[in-house]
Amino acid sequence: MIPFTLDAAEVYVDCNARFHAAACEASGARRLVRMLGTLWSGIPPLTLIALSDRMRNSHREHRAIVERLLARDADGAAAILEEHIRNAGEELASELARHEDESGKQQGTPGHGSRT
Repeated sequence: MIPFTLDAAEVYVDCNARFHAAACEASGARRLVRMLGTLWSGIPPLTLIALSDRMRNSHREHRAIVERLLARDADGAAAILEEHIRNAGEELASELARHEDESGKQQGTPGHGSRT
């Protein structure tokens, strides 16, 4: 895992948000820009860096998307974009499930580590 400070994480979060905003704005799809704004407003800013390898994976995926766009390979860029969205969603869902499981075990709720 790449070591980082909170300052580096904040820079990453800012650059990540700018990348997504620029990509959406470049598409010319105003509805997509609004949807992205709504999505980002519901995610705490440092959530994505809390996922184990999301910063590194996201950077790799972003780079691959840009490379495909520069090569004018729309289908390739779209495929990587779909993978990027799926990966982020799966990692976030997995992390949320892990936190719910840990919270349940700590609280001793039935079905979550309790013997009731």
